[in-house]
Amino acid sequence: MAALEPVLARALAPLAGHDLAAEVRAGTGLLAAVEIAEDARAADPGLAARLVAEIRERGVVTRLLRGAALQVSPPFVITEGEIGRIAEVFGAAFDAAAVSR
Repeated sequence: MAALEPVLARALAPLAGHDLAAEVRAGTGLLAAVEIAEDARAADPGLAARLVAEIRERGVVTRLLRGAALQVSPPFVITEGEIGRIAEVFGAAFDAAAVSR
């Protein structure tokens, strides 16, 4: 598990530069969260729920924390390729949400 912590952190790190993301938190255990930018949430109160739905529709389970961050905690048997897929799905969902704004 410890060997995959930095893999997950590196895979999700590019999302920190997305217009709809405020911060990516990862590196403590095999879990991570992508915080949705406060201004984006304020401008579109339904954004967080749509992101959760979009990510789940693409096959990744996530949950909303405090209405502000999308959390992912993959199983310890996940592969590096599957972690990459999680990052791709998050990126695609954030891109789709940005286009629909």
